[in-house]
Amino acid sequence: MALPATGRISSRAAAETCITKMPPWRVYTRPGCTLCEEFISELAWLLGPNAARNVQVIDISGDDDLERLYGARVPVLTVGDEVICTYHVDREQVLAHLEGAIHPADGSAAAD
Repeated sequence: MALPATGRISSRAAAETCITKMPPWRVYTRPGCTLCEEFISELAWLLGPNAARNVQVIDISGDDDLERLYGARVPVLTVGDEVICTYHVDREQVLAHLEGAIHPADGSAAAD
């Protein structure tokens, strides 16, 4: 499942382009979690509709490994293997990851 496509970000076109070239963005959640629903909505709004479609929403219930990793902390946003934020969307961290993909420290563009 992907995030709902209802969002805004100042450099939306850049976000939409680079998020597909980055490691996978995932939100770990569970059914009935209202905080998770709010998290997903806020992230979708922040990223914009096209970028939001590339974020995977993963239900951790029934998966012992994911329950051990994220059970008490859902919702959790990861990019690749890195935890970006838990419980609430950290706008600064999300934007920093997008900015890092657009303008890496080594000066290269995001990997294809």
